[in-house]
Amino acid sequence: MIRAPICFSAVLVLAGCQATGSGSLQESAVEARQAVPRQSLSEAARVERCVATRDRYGELEERGDATANFEMAELYDVGCAVPHDPFRAYALYKAAAEAGHGKAALRLAHFLAGGKGIAGDWDESLFWFGVADRSGELTRLERRMMTWTTNRMERRLLERGQGDRIAEANTRAQEWSAAAD
Repeated sequence: MIRAPICFSAVLVLAGCQATGSGSLQESAVEARQAVPRQSLSEAARVERCVATRDRYGELEERGDATANFEMAELYDVGCAVPHDPFRAYALYKAAAEAGHGKAALRLAHFLAGGKGIAGDWDESLFWFGVADRSGELTRLERRMMTWTTNRMERRLLERGQGDRIAEANTRAQEWSAAAD
C-alpha cells in the first residue's frame, strides 16, 4: 500500500510535496499524474475543438461568410488555436454582425461597452445590443446578460443627462432590423 499524499499537480510534487511512510516521491508523482487526467483531457478536448473550428471556418472567413467570421472571431477573442488578437476579433465580429449574425452583434456590443481591446463606444454598443435583441438568435441567458449591461449603461447615461443617446441608438437598431427583414 502506498502511503503518499496525492498531489494534484506535478509542480507541487517537484516543489516539495513529501512522501510519507513507505511511498517515495516518484510514487507521489505517478499518483499526481493519475489524479489530473480529467483536467488535461478537457483542456486537450477544448484545444482540439478550437483547431477543428479553425480548420473548418478559416477559408470561409476569408470569403466573408458571417458564421465563419463569428466562429473565427471567438477563437481570436480567447486565443485558442490562433494568437489572441482582440483587434482581429473585433473586426470579424463587426463583419459578421453587419452581415446579420445576431450573436456576433451581441459580442460586438460587449466589445464596445467595455472597450475590450478597442476604444469603448456606448452609443454604438447600445445600437448593436438593439440589433442583437431583434435578431431572435439569443438564448435566454444571453438576453439576461444583455439586459443587465444595457440597463447599467442606460442608467449612467440618464444620470449624465444624456438620455437622448439611448433613444437614438434604439431608433437606429429598429431601422437596421427593419432594413434587414
